[in-house]
Amino acid sequence: MVKKLYVGNFLSLKELEIRPNLNNVLVGPNTCGKSNLLRVFQFLRDTALHGLNRAFTDRLGYAEVAWKGKDPGPIHIILEVEVNKNSGGPARAEYEVQINGTPQGL
Repeated sequence: MVKKLYVGNFLSLKELEIRPNLNNVLVGPNTCGKSNLLRVFQFLRDTALHGLNRAFTDRLGYAEVAWKGKDPGPIHIILEVEVNKNSGGPARAEYEVQINGTPQGL
């Protein structure tokens, strides 16, 4: 279960931290970032399965994935998860990705 997600400079998400519960609903007006929040998970999956270069290539490059505001900085994602172990209590893991790039690429 996802315990915390921090996203910085990814698509339309300049800076976001959420601590979801067991059941969650994304609600908001058009273009507020709901789909981009889900795209973070797709990006992490693709990075784990196919590597960072392909994850960016499939999305037309770093410039299309990075936040496009003034002085965007690196893409930064922190994912904290909790899983139940068979031998006892829950185990926590934290994954952190920080990617520095330019419009020309990584």
